[in-house]
Amino acid sequence: MVNVSSTLAEVPFANVLMDNVAVGKMAAQEFLRQGFQNFAYVGMPKRTFSNQRREGYVDTLTAAKQTCNVFEEPPSASFTARNEALRAWLVAQPKPLAIFCANDYEARRVVIEAIAADISIPMQVAVLGVDDDELESIFSPVPLSSVVLDFARVGYRAAELLTRLMAGKAAPKKPLLVPPLRVVQRRSSDVLAIGDPIVAQVVRYMWDHLDENLKIDNILACFPSISRRHFERRFRAALGRSPSDEIARARIEKAKTLLVQTSQLTPWIATQCGFGNYKVLATAFRHKTGMAPSDYRKKMKR
Repeated sequence: MVNVSSTLAEVPFANVLMDNVAVGKMAAQEFLRQGFQNFAYVGMPKRTFSNQRREGYVDTLTAAKQTCNVFEEPPSASFTARNEALRAWLVAQPKPLAIFCANDYEARRVVIEAIAADISIPMQVAVLGVDDDELESIFSPVPLSSVVLDFARVGYRAAELLTRLMAGKAAPKKPLLVPPLRVVQRRSSDVLAIGDPIVAQVVRYMWDHLDENLKIDNILACFPSISRRHFERRFRAALGRSPSDEIARARIEKAKTLLVQTSQLTPWIATQCGFGNYKVLATAFRHKTGMAPSDYRKKMKR
C-alpha cells in the first residue's frame, strides 16, 4: 500500500506526498518578490499539511527578517462565528497585507470576508491559495492566485513505488516528497506592494506594456512631474533594482508564464514579451534560468 494523501500523512504505510514545506517557501518567495512588508497565514491547524505549509512560509519569511501573523480560529465555534472572527482579524491587520492560505478553499473564504469588511483585493490584501482549484477560483468574488501542485508526478512516483513494493523491496523509511510546480497569478494577488506611489504606477505601466519597445525616457514621458535622475533614485530605493533590471526581470517572468500556460510557439511569446525575436528571448532566458525556453516548457509541463 502507498499513501498519497497529505491529510493522512501519519499513517504507517509508504508515503508519496506533496512537499508542503516547499509549498510554503514558494508562497513566501512570491510575496517577497512583490515587495510586501506585512505577512499573514490562514490555515487549518488540525491538518498536518496546513501546519507544514505554515512552517515553510514562516521560516522563509524569518530568514528574510520578516514576521508573520497567523490567524487563530476560535475553537468549537459555529461556521458563522468563525467567519466573523476572520473578518475582524482582517480589519485589524496592517495593510498592505500578503495572506497565504492553506488551500484555495481558505483563500476563497478570506476573499469573501475581506470584501464584506470593505477591504480591497488585492490593493489592500493580496491572497494566495494552494491547489489551483478551478471551481474555488470561479466561485470566489475575485479569481484566486494559487500554488500549483504536481499531482501527476505524485501518481507516477506512487505507482513506481508500489511496483517496487510488490516486487518484495523494502518501503522507504521517509516519505517521498514532490515539490510544487509554480505560482499562477490571478487577480487576488496581482499587485506590487510598493510604498512609493509614483514607482508603483510606473511599474504597473511597465507590466502592462512589456510587448512594446520600452525606454525609460518614453515611460517617464507619461509621468512628467519627475526627472529621470530623481526617479531612478526613488525606483532603486523602493525595489532595490534599476528600472531596466525590472523590465528585464518582468519580461522573463511573463515568458515563463506564457511557456507554461499556453501552447503558443516561442517566436510569438518572444514578441508578446518585448524581445523582438526568438533569438533574443533565448539568450536572455538562458542567462536568467540556465536553460532554453523550450527546455523550460518541457520541464514544467512534465
